[in-house]
Amino acid sequence: MTRLLALLAATAALLAPASVARTDALRLVRVASGLRSPVYVTGLRSQPGRLYVVEQAGRIVVLQGGRVRAEPFLDIRSLVLSGGEQGLLSVAFDPGVTELAHVKPGMILNGVVTNVAAFGAFVDVGVHQDGLVHVSELANRFVKDPGEVVRVGDRVRVKVLSVDLQRRRIGLSLKALAAGSVG
Repeated sequence: MTRLLALLAATAALLAPASVARTDALRLVRVASGLRSPVYVTGLRSQPGRLYVVEQAGRIVVLQGGRVRAEPFLDIRSLVLSGGEQGLLSVAFDPGVTELAHVKPGMILNGVVTNVAAFGAFVDVGVHQDGLVHVSELANRFVKDPGEVVRVGDRVRVKVLSVDLQRRRIGLSLKALAAGSVG
């Protein structure tokens, strides 16, 4: 929290109107409370006295006049895995993989489980075409019910096994990345 306060103080000093005298000394000043795991602060010179604070859980709040505004600037907490080091990073897809033609066998990609069926799980890897993790590729053990291993909304890392551009199909594996897996 002390690091954030120092960051807030430094940002506030940079955004202060030109008429405010600046000194070389840096001091900590509490500018707000009630923030939840803040990770970044920014502001605009054209809006002195207003700061935007990014919270790890997926919310951007506005500090104005030393108070957190009741309405957040952006709230995507429902789309973000929170806790640990994940936070906003949990919704990141590989920026170099934006269409099916970019997907190649052997790639390791981040994904989100979109559907679970008796034969496996569908995973969005960021290319507008979900890939399939066949039930036999979910784990290094026999899986009777894919719901035992994954649920809709789970964030996963998958290995691309196959890509069929003609049929628009992507074959994926979770077990290829599991500890103790062969191949």
